[in-house]
Amino acid sequence: MSMLNLTGLHTTGKVVISSEDGTENSPVVITSLDIDFSLEGFKANFSNILGGGAAGDLINSLINENGLEIVSQYKTELSSFISKTFISFVNELLQSYTLKEILDYLGVTRSSR
Repeated sequence: MSMLNLTGLHTTGKVVISSEDGTENSPVVITSLDIDFSLEGFKANFSNILGGGAAGDLINSLINENGLEIVSQYKTELSSFISKTFISFVNELLQSYTLKEILDYLGVTRSSR
């Protein structure tokens, strides 16, 4: 069984939510998500990597020794991937709800313009 343990993971973000056609009676969509994160610890154990054995143990050791540096080096790419994946996943779920339904559920009072 493979394992990935992230410790001290702190995230912040800014999300922009709208409706498909700009009215409150159309489905909700996330149009953008900017995330930032920091990570204090990284430990992985990928079972049977390279067929297991000494080669697998070596790769797991290299990943663990350099994991934080690798994450730091590819932070922009990881943030972009996570944002795109999250938007795609959540937008599929949100297709069932209109902006009005979500605002009503949250108890948001809207003023007329």
